[in-house]
Amino acid sequence: MQAIIKTQEFLNLSASLNYQLSAAPVNWRAILALTVGDRFTEVEEETIIDVLTYLQEAYGQTKRRLGPAAVLHPIRTMGLLVRAMEHPTLLDLLTTLLHDKQEDLTEKKLSPETWRVLETHYQELLKRIDPTDQWYLHERMEILTIRENERYYHY
Repeated sequence: MQAIIKTQEFLNLSASLNYQLSAAPVNWRAILALTVGDRFTEVEEETIIDVLTYLQEAYGQTKRRLGPAAVLHPIRTMGLLVRAMEHPTLLDLLTTLLHDKQEDLTEKKLSPETWRVLETHYQELLKRIDPTDQWYLHERMEILTIRENERYYHY
């Protein structure tokens, strides 16, 4: 079986994304080029960039347990999915980008003001996709969410 992505390619992707994320301001088009290339329409790209800015706004300077910026994880996941699928859809990318939303970006974990601003932005994002895809996105997010008090092994 051939690897979907070689270790060195994964490390190069991570390093390139970290470099891009350290810029002020972040060049989302460069991030898009690194992760998905030119597979999507301009309208789809704008939707992806809007989700990326939402995630940057939501995660801010938060770090993951092992140290990298929290926003790197969903972006890198998107890049890996694109390399694994022959024809990923916008819904596939949105799923990877938002797969931890219900765990990380909750009303319990954020201040009331931050929650309100982020939830408003999220609802605006949803208006960019058709209602059927909204339903599928939320179903996928639900499946990918670890439940409170659920052990990772059982998840």
